[in-house]
Amino acid sequence: MLKPVVQSGKGDAGTGWGGVVWSEERVAVEGVAGGVGDRKWEVDEGRNEHDKIRELSQQLTIERKRAAMYKRHLEMIFEHIEEHNESLSKKIQNIVDSVRDMESEGKQSHR
Repeated sequence: MLKPVVQSGKGDAGTGWGGVVWSEERVAVEGVAGGVGDRKWEVDEGRNEHDKIRELSQQLTIERKRAAMYKRHLEMIFEHIEEHNESLSKKIQNIVDSVRDMESEGKQSHR
């Protein structure tokens, strides 16, 4: 990832700033031995870590919402299955009752 790094020291116009350099890795700040440059790097790293934490937190929130949606869908499916099972049980019980009625009518007619 490209990051801007401000370099201090004599610039082209002698303004005291070297300008912005785009870098893919840590670049030591020229003209500064320890101190300010290192703190800037720590701040940049802290921001990068904070950004990464924020990004991961957002992804976690999205995944939790997705998991909650899947859970609701599964609960709806299980409710539907339960309703279907109850309906089938009633139909089977009606068939069993009809068969018993037919058997008892058959026994009575043979007497």
